[in-house]
Amino acid sequence: MVTNYLLEKSRIVGQSQHERNYHIFYQLLHGSSMEKYGLEPIPYKYCNQYTPGTTNPTTTTDHTNWNHLLVSLNVLEFSTESINTIFSLLSVILWFGNLEFVVNYSNFCCHSWLVALV
Repeated sequence: MVTNYLLEKSRIVGQSQHERNYHIFYQLLHGSSMEKYGLEPIPYKYCNQYTPGTTNPTTTTDHTNWNHLLVSLNVLEFSTESINTIFSLLSVILWFGNLEFVVNYSNFCCHSWLVALV
């Protein structure tokens, strides 16, 4: 039984050289029906932060590992609703990574925060 598991929050927004983000993100993108979880076939920043000049570390096993994950969740008796909720939340995290906050100084007086989806 796993009682504690360290998940580095900082790993979501940046990875060390030659490191991938959490593998579940890649498995979700390459193994699932993305539309089911509100994803589109676009580059997601959190999955494309590898070192410039190197190749994307996505492996061909992501699809296979996705299938193993689904089997494991079913063996552990996760409900379909719980599984869909988990994957939907992970999708939201990927979308949040594509948000960019920009300061807009308009009319020489006030500033406002604009959110642009990149």
